[in-house]
Amino acid sequence: MKRLIIIGALPESSFVGGVTIHVQRLLQGLDAKGISYEFADYKKMGVLKACLFILQHRGCVHIHVTNPILLLIFVVCCKLSLSKCIFTLHANHGRFSGVKRLCLSMCLRMADVPVLINQRSYDVYRRINKHAQYIPAFIPPVSEPPLHEDVRKQIMSCKQKGMPIVSTNASKTAVDKDGNDIYGIEFLAAYFTAHKSFTLLVSDPKGGYKKKLSPCADNIVFIDQPHSYFELLRNIDIFVRNTSTDGDALSVKEALYLGKPALCSDVVDRPAGTILFRYCDEDSLSKALEEARTFSDRDNGLCEQCDVVEELAVLYNRF
Repeated sequence: MKRLIIIGALPESSFVGGVTIHVQRLLQGLDAKGISYEFADYKKMGVLKACLFILQHRGCVHIHVTNPILLLIFVVCCKLSLSKCIFTLHANHGRFSGVKRLCLSMCLRMADVPVLINQRSYDVYRRINKHAQYIPAFIPPVSEPPLHEDVRKQIMSCKQKGMPIVSTNASKTAVDKDGNDIYGIEFLAAYFTAHKSFTLLVSDPKGGYKKKLSPCADNIVFIDQPHSYFELLRNIDIFVRNTSTDGDALSVKEALYLGKPALCSDVVDRPAGTILFRYCDEDSLSKALEEARTFSDRDNGLCEQCDVVEELAVLYNRF
């Protein structure tokens, strides 16, 4: 295997989100398998230094960047350094438009192996690059930091209300190409304001939604500091993912992995065991919440979860 280089960002240098957690767990998994690598945190060192790092270190480069413009810059650097280029697309097909869509198309054609994290994206993009691979993004945690005392107090306060705790998460406020709230938090806050038999616990580590939606009803609670969402999920009853677009959402598989009912908008392929509803549709969500009462984790689709780190290691070894 050529020298392995991972380009991405970690939660401590960026923010807690699906991509940064994936990169963190990938590095932990490579360490556990004794696979040597060099890691460049482009958020910490800056884009220019990350480009110079790629240009100066020829090898097998695996890029984890969501923005297609930045992705293209890194892919071009790989080509200039004569490195083998792999990138994981942490987004669903059709998410980007205009210049970003053009940049993504160029990346797909130039990369040696584009890695797609859901079946729909793979089916579309393998027509552009026959070497594309479908490898899901979920890597179970090796270890997670405990929740801060303030967060534990907020969870305890929710439990004392005596109502089922429904949780959703968003790394930051964001809209899609059509101007829709990607994470559907505004809809959920309005829905549970009208359905007070539940407590809605929103993981909002950057505090963007709390600032945008406050004041809210008493049964809407925001956790606006960095925390392990995996550890938070241990303490809730129902998980909801009301997104307008998605990739291979880490939190969905974490919820199922922990045996929690996972209610998801049907905008992309979802794992077996999820309960589907229409994005920002009140009647559809109500039916999904009713179905969640009969949820069983015995057949949640993650019993035979593939070893993502091992699949990527096999891919690296090809070069």
